[in-house]
Amino acid sequence: MGAHSIVLQMDGIVRWKQHLSALLAALIVTSALLYSRMDPITVLGSEVTGSVLPGQIIDVRRQIQWHRHDCFSYTASTSFIDSLKFAHQVEARIFGLPDYGNISDREWQVPFTMPWGVTKLNTSLAFSCAPFFELWPVVVKLPEVEFTVTSPLSH
Repeated sequence: MGAHSIVLQMDGIVRWKQHLSALLAALIVTSALLYSRMDPITVLGSEVTGSVLPGQIIDVRRQIQWHRHDCFSYTASTSFIDSLKFAHQVEARIFGLPDYGNISDREWQVPFTMPWGVTKLNTSLAFSCAPFFELWPVVVKLPEVEFTVTSPLSH
């Protein structure tokens, strides 16, 4: 073996190590991105007030399981879908640090103009769990819950 073949062999080893290093770096970056896109919560169960009159308050209680604790803020967007399929936006606001408990209690006032019948409550949460995810938040759509808006004449 001459000096020329040793140089070529060394060059091949160096390239192989560079490819291995690049592959390892790509796996680390991909793993970090996949973890950062993971849903922060899972809703295990939901309870809602069964029926209300227009203008009354409904209570929603959800059991939550947290999968990560690195989220520093979230935005909640909630709307009622009335019996006529019209959406009533009732909340769109930014919250600070989440409460990492396992129960979430919220209440909303049903609009006085809400038509009678089955109404659905839709909520989406947009979590910021990494500095650059302010622009690309992790969105979790909570399970839809239903309640009935009853006629004041029926009471």
